This record gives sequence, structure tokens and C-alpha cells, in this order.
Amino acid sequence: MNKNLFALLIGLMSLSLLGIVFVQGYWINNAYQTKEEQFTFNVRQILIKVASKIQLRETEDYYRLYSGLIDSIEQPDNVSVTELIYRIVNEDKNETVIFSDGIIEEDYKLYSGFFDTEYDSIQFKKITNKKKTTWITGRLDGSGYTTQSKIDFVRMRDYERKRFETMISNISTGIPIHKRVSEEEIKELITRECRERGLTPKFEFAVYSN
Repeated sequence: MNKNLFALLIGLMSLSLLGIVFVQGYWINNAYQTKEEQFTFNVRQILIKVASKIQLRETEDYYRLYSGLIDSIEQPDNVSVTELIYRIVNEDKNETVIFSDGIIEEDYKLYSGFFDTEYDSIQFKKITNKKKTTWITGRLDGSGYTTQSKIDFVRMRDYERKRFETMISNISTGIPIHKRVSEEEIKELITRECRERGLTPKFEFAVYSN
């Protein structure tokens, strides 16, 4: 074989091997970066989820506490009622149906000693939905009318909790985070979130207050 041709083949083979090594290196580096980005994303999602669960737990704990307290108070400090009334007249049946849909808001001032805060009291709003249906039917003999009513009261706890959550969030900003959450709770939540994502729950963490 011609020496020049042999040298050319060796050179081409060397370039091919270098190309293969370069491509493999590129894919390995790309896979590493992708895995690192995925890991960083998972860590951020875990921290967001843990913070959200702690906030929800804190709100729920205080909501249950104060919601239970108002049941022992006979009179609220203030009551406001918003009501929508409409009626339907059925002339064929000589009947009128009156619908009433109202919101009753009761304001309570409650002791704030459960919080490490400068506030003397907190406002708790109890919200109830009142629905009333009244049937007014004319008697067959034309001697008058008969009236029948149905009233339902439904406590709007989800709406109460949402408004209470905003107030708790404002108060909690003035309380150091280490007084609101325990190390055991954080560790348990992070471990659970790691396992749900297939990550090994080996970690260290620190809690800082603003």
C-alpha cells in the first residue's frame, strides 16, 4: 500500500475518532447539565410546596382555634346583612313564590394572645348564607291565601377561611419564622416531597428570618 495513502487513512481515522469523542463529550456534558437543571428545579418546587403546606397548616390551626371560640360568644360586635329578593308569579296556579338569598356577616373581636404580636385583638368574621323560600297560594274557595316558608342556613367556612388567611398572613409577617415552625415539621415535609419525586432524602437546611 502506498505510504501516502496509508498516512491519509490513519489521519482520517484519527479525525473520525476525535469526532466521536467530541460528540460523546458533548452529549455527556449536555446530559449532566440537564440533570443538574432538573435537580435544581425539583429542589425549588419542593421548597415552594413545603412553604405552602406550612402556611396552610398555620392558617388552618388558627382558624379552627378562633372558629371554635366564637361558638361560645352569644353576641357579635357587629352584624351586617346583604340580601337579594325576587319572586315568581304563577297565575295559572294562583301561586307566588318569593326567593330570598342573603349573606349574614358577624364581626367578632377576639383575644390575640395566641400570637406573639403587638395587637390586642383580632377581627374574626363569621359568614353565613341564608336562603328563604316562601310559597303564597290562593285557596280554592277564594277565601284567602296560605303561606308556607322554608329557611336554610349554611356556614360559609371556605370563604371565612380565605379572608382569615389574609389577616393571619399580615400578622405573621411580624413574627420570626423560627417561632412559627419547628425543625421536625420542616424535615418531615421535605423528606416526604423528596420521596414523592424519587430523590434521596439526604439534605441540610437552615431557616432565616427577614
